Amino acid sequence: MLRKTYRPRLLLLYLVPFVLMGALVARLYYIQVVRFEHYTKLAADQQHTYISVNPSRGKILEANGRELASSTMLQSVYVFPRQIKDEFARNYATSVSQALHLDFDTVYKKITAERSSPLLKMVNESTVQSLQDVISYFRKKVDPNALSIVYEGKRFYPAGSLASHIIGYTEADDTGDNLGREGIERQYDSELRGRVEKLRVKRSASAKPLEPIDSDALAATYGNSVVLTINETIQRTAESALARTVEENRADSGIAIIMGVKTGEVLAMTSYPTYDLNSIVGTTFTQRRNRILTDAVEPGSVMKIFTYASLFEHNKLTANETVDCGGPSWNYNGRTITDAHSVGSVSARMAFAKSSNIGAVKLAVTRLTKEQHYDQLRAFGFGRKTGIDLPGESPGVLHRLDKWSGQSLPSVAFGYELQVNAVQICAGAAAIANNGVYMQPHVVKEIRNYRGETVKKIEPHALRSVCSAATSRKMLDFMEAVVVEGTGKKAALDDYEVGGKTGTARTLDEGGGYHESYIASFCGVAPLSDPEVCCYVYVHNPDKSVHYYGGDVAAPAFKAITEVALKTLKIPPSPKKILEKEKNQNLMLVKAAKGGKGGTAVAKEETRDGGGAPKEEYTPLAGTMPVLTGLTMTEVSQALEPLHIKVGSFVGTGRVVDQIPRPYETVEAGDSAVITFGTDDQLFRAIQGLNAAAGRAGGTSNTALLKLERSGHEAPLPGTSPTIVPTTATSRLARMNSQPRPTPLPDLDENAKRQPDRSVGKSLWGDYEKEKQREKQDGGGQPDPTSGGKASSGPKASKSTKDSNKSRTMAAPTTEVPMYNLGQ
Repeated sequence: MLRKTYRPRLLLLYLVPFVLMGALVARLYYIQVVRFEHYTKLAADQQHTYISVNPSRGKILEANGRELASSTMLQSVYVFPRQIKDEFARNYATSVSQALHLDFDTVYKKITAERSSPLLKMVNESTVQSLQDVISYFRKKVDPNALSIVYEGKRFYPAGSLASHIIGYTEADDTGDNLGREGIERQYDSELRGRVEKLRVKRSASAKPLEPIDSDALAATYGNSVVLTINETIQRTAESALARTVEENRADSGIAIIMGVKTGEVLAMTSYPTYDLNSIVGTTFTQRRNRILTDAVEPGSVMKIFTYASLFEHNKLTANETVDCGGPSWNYNGRTITDAHSVGSVSARMAFAKSSNIGAVKLAVTRLTKEQHYDQLRAFGFGRKTGIDLPGESPGVLHRLDKWSGQSLPSVAFGYELQVNAVQICAGAAAIANNGVYMQPHVVKEIRNYRGETVKKIEPHALRSVCSAATSRKMLDFMEAVVVEGTGKKAALDDYEVGGKTGTARTLDEGGGYHESYIASFCGVAPLSDPEVCCYVYVHNPDKSVHYYGGDVAAPAFKAITEVALKTLKIPPSPKKILEKEKNQNLMLVKAAKGGKGGTAVAKEETRDGGGAPKEEYTPLAGTMPVLTGLTMTEVSQALEPLHIKVGSFVGTGRVVDQIPRPYETVEAGDSAVITFGTDDQLFRAIQGLNAAAGRAGGTSNTALLKLERSGHEAPLPGTSPTIVPTTATSRLARMNSQPRPTPLPDLDENAKRQPDRSVGKSLWGDYEKEKQREKQDGGGQPDPTSGGKASSGPKASKSTKDSNKSRTMAAPTTEVPMYNLGQ
């Protein structure tokens, strides 16, 4: 039994563990419950680190998805001077300068500065590795975080100078090349630039990240991509055509724009001179500015499109009425208005086609009030911005009515005393071609996120009606006359109907007068049967010793651009052009009258009468299907009419290459025929097959020989031999019908089935160049009697200095100025 003196000791011994346990529990409660958030945050800070992820700027794509602008992530070196002790600064600067291949003084100045700064931008991987070796070597003397290697975006333009004035360029901010300065880069900067993200990741004891960055968090740093309406093939063609035009005419500059008539989409837009987006350093403002938007000029006779449209819209003009243009000059209120050449009394349509200044002014001042014309010009969009989604657009100059003088209406009627930018002209002309509906011009089609999903689509938007559909039809007819009969013949296309207007205007100087320099222009639409595109080209200050009229300088460039655009967009040829080709086709098949020994079926080069019908009548054999090979649609109808045979369908275009029923098959009134048309090559193959089938049929007396007759000389058709076709014997007709029929030729338009060919613009322009050279060698340089152009005389003389007379755009003068004789 324990003594009583030990009991307190034992009790104390038993209590101590419980007290200690209670204290431990209390401490754990304090840590785990009371201070839970504090210690959780402390642990997290020790176990994680924050990584700053710079944004990746979105791409700029052309209409078919090709990249025009993209960003790549490169590494840059930043220095934090406060983490470098002074005693190690010099040695540290020496090693860093050697690793980065920089001057020692530059590096030393930055590592001893007060604030952090970039030491070297966009370094390659080998340089980064050399720098890492330096950091590792000095790790015990200099904080490894004194130098920081970060990823930054570097902007790259795969297509170089292509669409440079549309795309614009960027400048560097603290995250790389991520600050839009011009063009789309500036207009859509908020969509493209993305944002900086600080991402939290687990780290090791040495502060290195232990896990990859979360993909969703990383996606937040990506900017959206912008898809343009620009088509690369059309853009390249426009740039090539404009550059050649400016250089050949020894001009100062030029612009070209082509838009979709029904959508307002800009398919191509270019200014010359241009520049490479990857080599922005050293370029000038003259090269970089988008003249299509920034330059407002007096357009000259191109404005007659809108003057005549105003006359039609106010019911002040009919197409065939006579206008006395007189010539070569006319006095109005003490001012002399002249034409490039005398026009005389002609229809209003021809006055427009010949670009008579006198005719336009007479009609305007005698039939329109200044209020009517002003309101109509405002409706067409002049004197205000079009709202195109690009920066830097000039509203141009259209003076308020209270600023108009007594000479303002005649001046404005043919393109003076107002200033317009190229988008305004193109959009206004496109509205006329679009039944009077003015579409919002735009260069962006849609915006996509980094996954390629569309987040915003820019739909075509009709802003207003500027004229009636009746006015539209009348103006298209007038514009066609310019190309067919007037000053714009060099704008004509082989496969499409084209309408437009030429312009030649003197340029303003700083004092409100005019230079001896010109702006040669052409604005047109195509195809006229269903307008799809509108193109406007102007060239500033072409050398007068070469050409300076719009019909000579700008119209050929319009032709080159528009032809490629229509083919690239797969617009079918104009029906009217197809019919013209059929009527003008030299090769035609003519069959002799029925019966008669030695009757022949001949493929001839023959002219036709005014109605377009062959001079030699075709009479089919009674009760048999005639040979239709080589005939046009009209001729087929004429040939089948006496037999009362119905045409079930016409397939393809061109001339007949296959037919059902076959030639010489027995037919009855009311039978149906299927006629297939094709090209000349297909026609020759069809004739060869026809002769081969005829040869198998046999025969000796009454024959029909297929051969070519050219300029009075006959020869067997190439690739065939003389063969015979029975004409009367029933048994031979039966044998003919039993022979194998020629394999039908496919009616395929291979051009329509191919994807757009990027070389088409180059080849077409090359053909145009060759044709132009041949014209020069054959005594070219002669002026077009309808264009007023001058012939080129001998080798091009060197251009005289133009600094003294270089034009600048400015507000149109309110004082009276003479009207010059430039109607084209």
